[in-house]
Amino acid sequence: GEVVGHAYGVARRTKGEVVFRRSKRYVEVDAAYVLRGWRGRGVGTVLLKFLLREARRRGFRRFYVYTANRDLPRAMNFYRRAGFQPWYATFFI
Repeated sequence: GEVVGHAYGVARRTKGEVVFRRSKRYVEVDAAYVLRGWRGRGVGTVLLKFLLREARRRGFRRFYVYTANRDLPRAMNFYRRAGFQPWYATFFI
């Protein structure tokens, strides 16, 4: 009965993005968050899988994630396990 995380996505149309040349519609995963004490227990995986499954049921086949997580290696591993592949990176000092 306790909310310990959330994940949501937004339907979008391509505007010339190179990564989606062949697809007109995609879902951008806008947020996937799990409370610190619940991380590492599979909650985020369940939430993301549900989001992707529901989007596929509605006809979407392409998905995009932007993350600005401070623990980037952990976030990248999370999305890689779900089938996402990195496309580019931004670095700063």
